[in-house]
Amino acid sequence: MVAPPLDMIAEKFDQRHYNVKKPSKRLQHAINRTEMQQEQDMPGPRCFASAFDFLDRNRMADNWFLMLECFDPHEPFHAADRFKELYATGYQGSILDWPHYDRVAENPEEMTEIRANYAALVAMCDDYFGKLLDYMDEHHMWDDTCVVLSTDHGFLLSEHGWWGKIRMPYYEEISHIPLMIHHPDFKNRAGEHRLSLTQTGDLMPTFLDF
Repeated sequence: MVAPPLDMIAEKFDQRHYNVKKPSKRLQHAINRTEMQQEQDMPGPRCFASAFDFLDRNRMADNWFLMLECFDPHEPFHAADRFKELYATGYQGSILDWPHYDRVAENPEEMTEIRANYAALVAMCDDYFGKLLDYMDEHHMWDDTCVVLSTDHGFLLSEHGWWGKIRMPYYEEISHIPLMIHHPDFKNRAGEHRLSLTQTGDLMPTFLDF
């Protein structure tokens, strides 16, 4: 968009999170949102649509690998209205959904709104991941398909007085991340927990072993 509606963006988005006076990825996101008229236009639903297209074409073949990198839940905490309504706080101010990686400076009402926007986005991710699990049920894929769910890091949502990651110590909320694996050869171990320490770098050799 060569001439974005900066006045509208400045009115709609809180300038602490979206500064229209300097070009940035934050401003670009605000511009991009003018094009997201429907839920299916949003990045997460588009990722899952691509995944289902891939599976429709390839699920009957052998030796395929699909990595679904949804990015969400990630700032900006932008979810479809039907999920935002589940966590409505009554906040009447401009949009606050992209906290800086810094010490908390917002007031309690604003903190609640930011966390509610995050919760709405997590709910949206859960919903779409559920569609993937339903797809596997529908097409009887659990007997010959391995599924791995993980992420790269957590996020501080005002815990310990911080937003984000990187700048502060690696608290549990940042470094204790999920790793869940379904492997059809080990269905008898479903639901078991492990105490082993794993790291993201372990994933690639694990996939190659599979």
